[in-house]
Amino acid sequence: MSKKCNKVLKSVFMLMCVVGVAAGCVAVLAGCDGSSAPLPTEYDWVFESLTVTEDDAVHIYKVSVGGEYDGMTVDADMVKVSFNTGAFFLDFADGTERWGEWKAGAERGGAHMIVYTYPNGDVCYGTCGITTEYDGTEYAQLYIVDGNKSYIFVAATE
Repeated sequence: MSKKCNKVLKSVFMLMCVVGVAAGCVAVLAGCDGSSAPLPTEYDWVFESLTVTEDDAVHIYKVSVGGEYDGMTVDADMVKVSFNTGAFFLDFADGTERWGEWKAGAERGGAHMIVYTYPNGDVCYGTCGITTEYDGTEYAQLYIVDGNKSYIFVAATE
């Protein structure tokens, strides 16, 4: 084979490799439509647990265990959350309310980073995504951070 023919074959081979890799990337990216992670407005939420960090300790209050925190019974009615286009509301069983603005941030691994901005200027972060249990069960889960407290909600089942 001549050197010229050898160069042409190498060029064709390289072109095929480049086209093949590009086609593979397009196929993979087509599966990533950017909307795989849920947003808080897509579900009704049920309170699951509260994590409080104070005095160099972490305290976890779970609805499934019960108990009391800050004078309220830890149950599904302890706190309700609702969302509209740009605002969120935490309504507590004792009548208090926390609210602020929210916006979806980056999406990674099936979850959106959520940015929560409170009227006093505090900015906190949480997530909204799909959780997979060890047995393969999947469900939507929402974290809302408010200072030293993290409220965890799961999507309501019908």
